[in-house]
Amino acid sequence: SLYGTVTDPSSSAVPGAAITLTHVDTGTVVNATSDESGEFGFEFLRIGNYTLLIEKAGFKKLEGRNINLSAGQSIRDRFTLDVGAVSETVSVEASAPLVSTATCA
Repeated sequence: SLYGTVTDPSSSAVPGAAITLTHVDTGTVVNATSDESGEFGFEFLRIGNYTLLIEKAGFKKLEGRNINLSAGQSIRDRFTLDVGAVSETVSVEASAPLVSTATCA
């Protein structure tokens, strides 16, 4: 599972952001939209490497690469969108493994 919160530079929630999660090996794409609190979630994902794209009018696109999920892993992270044109992209390359902050029972 992958859960997140989309915020602006002042840490305010960004509702209505379009989130696209792509499984790199299979090309499978799933979509979500952040809620009023900026929250979103993807459950029952395949293990593997993912790319995350977050877009919202008035903000630069945020692209996260090399998000690796293993069996039974549940990840929660915060994603901050910078103010700017949607045509601009901020790329985030995952260099260290993400810490699993949610637990599965």
